[in-house]
Amino acid sequence: KKIIVKDVPPSKFDDNRDAITKALFENSFLFVVERINAELFHVDDDVRKVMFIGILDIFGFENFIINSIEQFCINFTNEKIQGFFNFNIIQSEQEEYIKESVLWKPMTVPDNSDFIAMIENKKAGMFALLDSACKAPKPSPENFVKEFFKKQGKMKQYLQKSKGPSDAKGKKRKGKHHGGGKGKVWCGFLINHFCDHVIYTAEKFLMKNMDAIHPDTAKMFKKSTKPMVQMIGAGTHHKKKKKKKKVKSVVSFFSAQLINLMKTLNVTEPYFCRAMKPNWNKSAKEWDDVLIEDQLRSGGLIEALRVLKLGYPTRVPYQTIWDKFHDKIKNPMTQSLAMMGFAEVVLSIFGVETSDYELGLTKIFFKPSKAAVIDEIMASADKPLTDAQLSMITAFVQQKRIKQIIGSAKVFLKLSLRIRFKRAKENMAKWGRILGILGQTVYRHGDYAKNALKIKSAQTIQAFFRARDTKRGIAQLIEDKT
Repeated sequence: KKIIVKDVPPSKFDDNRDAITKALFENSFLFVVERINAELFHVDDDVRKVMFIGILDIFGFENFIINSIEQFCINFTNEKIQGFFNFNIIQSEQEEYIKESVLWKPMTVPDNSDFIAMIENKKAGMFALLDSACKAPKPSPENFVKEFFKKQGKMKQYLQKSKGPSDAKGKKRKGKHHGGGKGKVWCGFLINHFCDHVIYTAEKFLMKNMDAIHPDTAKMFKKSTKPMVQMIGAGTHHKKKKKKKKVKSVVSFFSAQLINLMKTLNVTEPYFCRAMKPNWNKSAKEWDDVLIEDQLRSGGLIEALRVLKLGYPTRVPYQTIWDKFHDKIKNPMTQSLAMMGFAEVVLSIFGVETSDYELGLTKIFFKPSKAAVIDEIMASADKPLTDAQLSMITAFVQQKRIKQIIGSAKVFLKLSLRIRFKRAKENMAKWGRILGILGQTVYRHGDYAKNALKIKSAQTIQAFFRARDTKRGIAQLIEDKT
């Protein structure tokens, strides 16, 4: 058996130690999760049909003096969750109003899909460029940053150049503190996230991205006599595949997990709980208005609260009210009502004003702070109606039908007036053409008669002057002869 000895420079000792530490932590965590799931999760049917309740806890947004690839992964996760939040709280609400034909003025929804594409694009995204840079013959952070700006430099609203990070006082740090040696030029970029702009130092991006445990180290763990050491150290607890598994980079593994997480979230009904930092001093008695407002605005909560304030956060299907009260109300005037009209009757007997809700196609939309009223109405479904409520039903239906008759009369008068105006316009256009033709004919004949009169007058004047000249000539001849 041949043994090959390879010298490893001291600069690689720390890298190998860190890789072993991270691999042990990751495999230990995955081992514990798999054991817990194996003990608690027993399903005989298709696992895709299983109902579940999941809790997702996301790291807070991170912005330190020196930010590396781990801060970027955390902040990018927050970006995707923010997009998911914007869609479910703001955009989906507006789509629901439009779908149900509820009167609503659309609002601008924050959209960061182009930022997500800048990072996850399979050819020109940051993750793809980072993996490509790691596979180069001579990996270089400078080449990676240069290629990143070459491919995505047009996204100036998100990606910008930077001279380096600043310290706590806002001053630029010198070159030796920029993540490199003395005199070395700082390498990195600035990203404008939804929450804040972050300056990332890219010097260790490539090294951390390919931070995998050395094969010799994995073989060493496999030789252990302890099964637990073999499972956690070498990762042998994972199911083996016949095909040799391709070693994944950190960002590719992270991106795949994040995509699967978003697929899971998209098939669930989400509820959100946002934590706010009240002050910078970690005090239980301080409240920083500027800090709170900045967190609300950057987290998209200002737009969400505006939608909830102007919108209708509570909604009840007509079918629910119909099933609860239809058998209890025996008034013959309500028997011919559709579900929409019947729901209005039920709300009226409990004192709900028409200004507090909007009628959709299949459900009623209530304004904020009306959830308690709806719960009270539903809780009263098992109780008999009072005489006052029964009389209110008759009065409401009568008033509604009177309003319908008056409204129908107004619509009839308005439509008939429009019809008369339209007919008058058509008649005006028709007779206007005829009168125009007649007018043109009369004008031409009048013009012809005018010209003929002018000619006749000119001829008469001409004959008069000719006769006068002739008379004078004759009179002169007679005078000359005599």
